Amino acid sequence: RTIVNTHVGFNLGNGIMTEMIKWTLMRSEMVLVLTEGIKASLTNLGIPGEKIKVYHYWVDQNKFNIQKNGKKMLGWENKFIVLFVGRLIEVKGVRRIFELAKKLKDVTFVIIGAGLLSEELRKQSKDYLNIIFLGKIINKDLPIYYNGADLLLLPSRVIKQEYEEGIPRVMIEALSCGLPVISTKAGGIPEMLTERVGRLTGDNVKEVGKVIDNLYRDRAQLKSISRNCRKYAVEVFSIKNARLMEKLLVK
Repeated sequence: RTIVNTHVGFNLGNGIMTEMIKWTLMRSEMVLVLTEGIKASLTNLGIPGEKIKVYHYWVDQNKFNIQKNGKKMLGWENKFIVLFVGRLIEVKGVRRIFELAKKLKDVTFVIIGAGLLSEELRKQSKDYLNIIFLGKIINKDLPIYYNGADLLLLPSRVIKQEYEEGIPRVMIEALSCGLPVISTKAGGIPEMLTERVGRLTGDNVKEVGKVIDNLYRDRAQLKSISRNCRKYAVEVFSIKNARLMEKLLVK
């Protein structure tokens, strides 16, 4: 049996790569995708809809959970923290953090990750009093940072490329820790990020900055959103998704 599990959405045109992907998927017994949008793109390619199943990621929600002392442990008690966690590459929109930091002087931006832009961003961050560049943090140590932050920011670029965001795992980890998410409308994120647990914005610094500023000023609204995050994550991204996949895979 051959089962294909995709982690991103595809923007497929004409060419040998498209034909190779189609050949592989047509000969598989099942194709697992993260969103309805990805399913639609593959059915448009000619893959029969009945062999495509939508599934969701899951995380260890015993590890990624709410901890009350996050800010104190990190020395962030008096800071409003907007956290970025992800690959430090152009498409993730991480450069925008520096533009946001210029506009939002009372907000502290924390960058966690590694990638092609690491050294450039590390050097540039030294010129900003409200940017903390931490670089690579191993996954098991991330929960305290989610708990010490006030918002997770996903400023991904909404641009045409061969693939696009599926459902970022860092979003699931953050929500499981009770941390609201602000994201651009990239890839599959709009299917899963609701007003209940975060905010979607346009693909530009002005709109992203406005949303951050609104939540910075309206702490009651932010607190209300925060209360929903853990419950939503348990409902949508728990270990039950792994059990569902087992049922799909095992005959």
